[in-house]
Amino acid sequence: MEKKQDKKFLKNSIFFIIIIFLTYYFVLRKNNLSLIIENTKNANRAFVILAIVSMFLFFIIQSINLKFLLKKLDEKISLFKGFRYTLLCFFFSGITPGATGGQPVEVYYMGKDGINGSKATLAVLVQLFSYKIACLSLALLAFVINFNILSNINRVFFCIGFIIYLVPLILIVLCIFNPSFMIKITNGIINFLHRIGIKEPKEKQKLVDAEIDKYNQYASFFKENKDIFIKSILIFLIGVICCYFVSYFIYLSLGFNEFGFVSIILSQALLYAMASWVPLPGAIGASEFAYLSIFGRFYSSEALVSAMLLSRGITFYLFIILGFFAYLVSFLRRK
Repeated sequence: MEKKQDKKFLKNSIFFIIIIFLTYYFVLRKNNLSLIIENTKNANRAFVILAIVSMFLFFIIQSINLKFLLKKLDEKISLFKGFRYTLLCFFFSGITPGATGGQPVEVYYMGKDGINGSKATLAVLVQLFSYKIACLSLALLAFVINFNILSNINRVFFCIGFIIYLVPLILIVLCIFNPSFMIKITNGIINFLHRIGIKEPKEKQKLVDAEIDKYNQYASFFKENKDIFIKSILIFLIGVICCYFVSYFIYLSLGFNEFGFVSIILSQALLYAMASWVPLPGAIGASEFAYLSIFGRFYSSEALVSAMLLSRGITFYLFIILGFFAYLVSFLRRK
């Protein structure tokens, strides 16, 4: 089983690297590469450091939120462990199509550390729910404010992205608030496995049923204490704004100051809704081209690509590398 997982990880990583290569080939081929490198090298380092700190704050706030949710379920983790789980989630979301690999891996490694599987699953679902609500709220606000200056194609992409993101959000709500829906999903998976010839012993079926019962009990606790959702969403709202501040600090680092931080942050919120739904690892390609489209009004043509490289480098690639090291440490511990 572990060998299959390792092979799948290798295939995803190769696919991920190929997409990166193709994306930056098409982005950079018609631009003056030496000028882009020069602009990037001349960026104000103080503002670049502030951008990196803002992104670290985003991950720390995620870790605080995860710790908060698990504590409500009588599970204690350190902030360091929460940060490791968050990095692992980000890494596997980044290298798997549609960001489907992050949360299962996060739950898996929590289980390896002795955290109850039902509690871990529920905490991760609430975390994901809070993150999507925070991002989509900011994106909708940005869309309303910037509607008149958006091109028709950008409006279409936003609407598609927004609708697509509502689907998993509805599924998450059903999993948390409708126990029978969770039972149907689990039974559907088990029946599918039986049809293709994978049959588990009755003892394991009993374990699955017991875990579902536990999950429903914990979900009932959250339903009765809805203030937990509000607190979680507010925590994530702060975290997401910290993440979006990266684009503003990059804007300042390249010597621009015509627009205020509200305009930049709202533009980044639009970028999330327009690009993140694309079912490619890390939305690579879509995020880069959407950035060039949305942020074109803030930069000169010479500085735009440099801004995109710095912004994506900090918000995505830097933490993919850190997530890989977190995975490597966890992998070696597992071995």
